[in-house]
Amino acid sequence: MAVATVRHVQRSLRKALNNAVLIDGILASNPALLAKLLKETWRVTRSMWTASDLDVFLESISGHRLHAFYRVAAFTGARRGELLHLRWSDLDLQEDIIRTGVVDGESIDGITKGGRSRVVAIDPGTRRVLEKHRLAQAADR
Repeated sequence: MAVATVRHVQRSLRKALNNAVLIDGILASNPALLAKLLKETWRVTRSMWTASDLDVFLESISGHRLHAFYRVAAFTGARRGELLHLRWSDLDLQEDIIRTGVVDGESIDGITKGGRSRVVAIDPGTRRVLEKHRLAQAADR
């Protein structure tokens, strides 16, 4: 059993027994308070990519068909659901904006965290990547 799971069980048991003592009056004291809590012996450290790490990644996949997807994800902060529902009609490359959470003018529930559409600005580099991607898609058709 994972350390986090054991710790969760210990906390749940302590809380339940506290309720038995304080609320229900079934027990005189909480025996779980005498038990030692399992200590976390390791911690996973997560590292964030630097700007140069991101540049290396995007450069390494520049020929891949999902390059534009990753570029938009990295440079807009859009959520996965927003990205997966994007259509060309959601992009205004003249104004450098993307409207997320909208398909054919209708707001899509569950796309954004609050269920509303939002407008995200894109940088000129992302616009160029999207224009190139659009041309590639047209050529594939």
